[in-house]
Amino acid sequence: MFPCEFVSRITQSVGRHIERPDITNGRIRRVTVLYCAVGLLHGVLDPGISYVGVEVFEQGWEANPMMRVPMQDGLVTFTLVHIPLYLALLGSYLVTVELLDREPQNGTTAVYRLTLVGLLLLTGWGVWLNVRNLLVLY
Repeated sequence: MFPCEFVSRITQSVGRHIERPDITNGRIRRVTVLYCAVGLLHGVLDPGISYVGVEVFEQGWEANPMMRVPMQDGLVTFTLVHIPLYLALLGSYLVTVELLDREPQNGTTAVYRLTLVGLLLLTGWGVWLNVRNLLVLY
């Protein structure tokens, strides 16, 4: 399959899922919840707690060297620098849902299991990061 065909299929899938999301499918529902959890933990809570802790309460310092400068430049810059994360999560989610929409004979069981393992690991990492951030604030 050529890349442009794959992009075309994903674009059609996006339109189909926006018009009629198949949230009744148990696999897609679980994956959706996990993607939302990962997005919340890594894209909202971690940056939010870090920003408030470092810039507002002046407790600790930003451990990620790539985030130090945007954080010092202000909230707008710090928020904008997270847009690639949001886009990557959205793209990954759409590709995952497209793969899970296909018949089980095409290997979606393996895709589903790998997706669950990856998302659960990312969720665990996000919980650890946020607990650690809160402990630094405390």
